[in-house]
Amino acid sequence: MNQQDFRFNELKNELYEDRIYVSEKWTANFGKLSQYADFEAYNSCIREAFNMVDYVMGNTLYRFRTKTTPLEVVTLKGKGKNGRELKGYIYQGIDEVINYSEAYNFFGKAMLLRKLGFPIPEGLEQVRELRNFTIHNTMTIVGKVSDQLLSYEQVIETLRILGETLHVLGLLRKQDILPEYETMRVKPGDVIGRSKEYRVDSFVAEGGMSRVYSGMHTRLDRRVAIKEMKPYTYSPEQIRNEKQFLVQLEHPEIPQIYDIFDQNGTYYIVMDYIDGVGLGRYVEEKDPDMEERLAISIQICRVLRYIHQDCGMIYADLKPDNIMIDQSGRVFIIDFGISQLAGSNVEADAYSWFYSSPEQMHGYAMDQRTDIYSMGSLLQFLFYYNGEDGVIHCTDQLGDYREEMENLCNICKQQDPNDRFQAISEVEVHLRRIMKEMKEQPKQKKKRRRLYISLSIVGILLLTALGILYYFNGVYPPGDIYMMGKETIESTPRGVRICFSLINRGDDIRVNDVLPWNMLLEIKTKDGSIYHVVVPLKLEEGLESGEILEDQVYIVPWEEIVYDGKQVISDASEVERIGGGVDRKDPNDLE
Repeated sequence: MNQQDFRFNELKNELYEDRIYVSEKWTANFGKLSQYADFEAYNSCIREAFNMVDYVMGNTLYRFRTKTTPLEVVTLKGKGKNGRELKGYIYQGIDEVINYSEAYNFFGKAMLLRKLGFPIPEGLEQVRELRNFTIHNTMTIVGKVSDQLLSYEQVIETLRILGETLHVLGLLRKQDILPEYETMRVKPGDVIGRSKEYRVDSFVAEGGMSRVYSGMHTRLDRRVAIKEMKPYTYSPEQIRNEKQFLVQLEHPEIPQIYDIFDQNGTYYIVMDYIDGVGLGRYVEEKDPDMEERLAISIQICRVLRYIHQDCGMIYADLKPDNIMIDQSGRVFIIDFGISQLAGSNVEADAYSWFYSSPEQMHGYAMDQRTDIYSMGSLLQFLFYYNGEDGVIHCTDQLGDYREEMENLCNICKQQDPNDRFQAISEVEVHLRRIMKEMKEQPKQKKKRRRLYISLSIVGILLLTALGILYYFNGVYPPGDIYMMGKETIESTPRGVRICFSLINRGDDIRVNDVLPWNMLLEIKTKDGSIYHVVVPLKLEEGLESGEILEDQVYIVPWEEIVYDGKQVISDASEVERIGGGVDRKDPNDLE
């Protein structure tokens, strides 16, 4: 051993005589452990705890031997490993002769400390096999006994015994033997993660189930949000499902998930940091107009549609606190802490009562209609006010659409899921139509348009639901395809780019199927010529019956822009203006 190694080992021994150092190191090591941790984390945690106790016991024996004068030194039978005679030490008040050579291993040190009068816990011998297991951790041993020896409960009991050993040796407070979650929670400046790649910068917010911090992904040099879940909020099975679900989320209005890991007795989710405010604060501070509130609602429906249709999941926690608006006005849904497969259930105290459906509050199985109920509550938050009669009414700023919005919310919030809208796309279609009509009608000449439904005292809610669904079928009758919103057309180097949205109320459509729509183009070239061209519209992705296809982009190459059988445009540089739209017209009907 060279001098540098000797000084390093000596320094470690000195550090393990410092109570503050030992306490902090013990708590940090304990942070590796959680009910969600894997075998490697358990093994590492126990091995480190054994090493700490080994150092402290060795230091305690060294300190006693160098600072306590024996009454007598005697020669013992036999020889030591170095061939020298064995010495025994007799101390006042100690009945046995102390042979320090017995402290050649971990359990020898424990036995000798008991002879010196230290109340070392008897349970220390009970974990001898686990000590050997962590030292001789071969794949053969792991395969045979890891499940039996390294359960969460077994590891906790082992750490309790080791922690009590540190306590009786004066290096650990009793309350720190099994540290509480609040002791281990992260603080600004901490670096966490499997590879210590996430730096915690500042506290952001706290809810009933988690705390959120801003931080940095040091490897990617990217700002992130670090969500620290409060322990025992979820079962290990839910955590496994959560990991599988969250890592597959890919949507522009859902923060990207970078990592999910367990540490400090709980688990953390690291995701994109959204530089914005919650919906509640945004509404309070900005007081957005009705069109912006509708736009926010439509974006929320769009994300829910992705979660329902593409992921086969339910969000299950829709409320203003979980909706963020960034500096550009973009809407994000955050906090997927209790999202799950449809048909499962979660404890009722995980929810917010106003936004939670009856089946949530009673702990029953849920499906996508649960989110539809919450969407109705969110619409009430955005468009309602408390009337003088004590009844919640829709705001007058909606004008002709006030009563329709009230009926829309009533259907979303039916107690029986069968009486609600059955898909979030149905809610989205209504909101899009209201948005479109509000934009198209001049404010000073808005045509009054109300939905009158005959109500009876018996079955009032059911008739309301049927009335709205009937109106929906009137706007978009089954059996056909309908364009939604306004199409955009522009010139690009590749050709004419058209962006459109549609709802399929007919049969399934395959990729590249020709739609019953044509694209009507009016192209003016820089030499003053004007061409009217009709191009059949196709889909570049499939569309099932009942689905909404939003912002579909279809590019018609310049070589396909033909007038009177001839290609009239060779590239975008020849185009001065381009316009048009889509319609159900046949080319033969054009003049």
